[in-house]
Amino acid sequence: MPIVKRIKEIANRIILQKHSQSYAWRIDVALFFERYVQWIFEQTVTRIGGEMVCNPRYVGQAGYFDWQLHYLEPDIVLKFAETQIIVDAKYKSYLYHKRSKSDTLRESFRNDLHQLLAYTAFSTEKKKLCVIVAPFTRFEVSNIQYRSPFSDATVEIYCLGLPFSTSSLSETVDQLCDWCQSLA
Repeated sequence: MPIVKRIKEIANRIILQKHSQSYAWRIDVALFFERYVQWIFEQTVTRIGGEMVCNPRYVGQAGYFDWQLHYLEPDIVLKFAETQIIVDAKYKSYLYHKRSKSDTLRESFRNDLHQLLAYTAFSTEKKKLCVIVAPFTRFEVSNIQYRSPFSDATVEIYCLGLPFSTSSLSETVDQLCDWCQSLA
């Protein structure tokens, strides 16, 4: 049976709800979480003001190697007054394993941290703010500050836990608004 005819039959069964077969579908949960985080930050920026750009591309020039990255792409860049914040959503279990000494977890976080630090290279502010957002049972913020021994430049890295749930969306946006205002 030609494929087009088979697809039409399946579509007609679905439309008429006369199908006995069900079809599996997959979703990239990491990408879904990234879009969820972007939506929550968009709600925050709409409420408190500021600018937000999702997935800006910092393009590389003159690549010599086939394997090199052609661009860097943070999930979100926020601007509140004179404060720029780089945000990267990670669908990882960092906050569920806070007391773990796992080398795998440490290396995964190190890679994500280096990724954020690469994005901050494009910021002209002396104090650079970065946020790794990961799913967690409640809104939670922790931070660490890195200071250059060669200049007075600092990078403040926040690990932000957000509930990945619709039941607490309003409360999460309220808490994120308060937190973002405390940084600006």
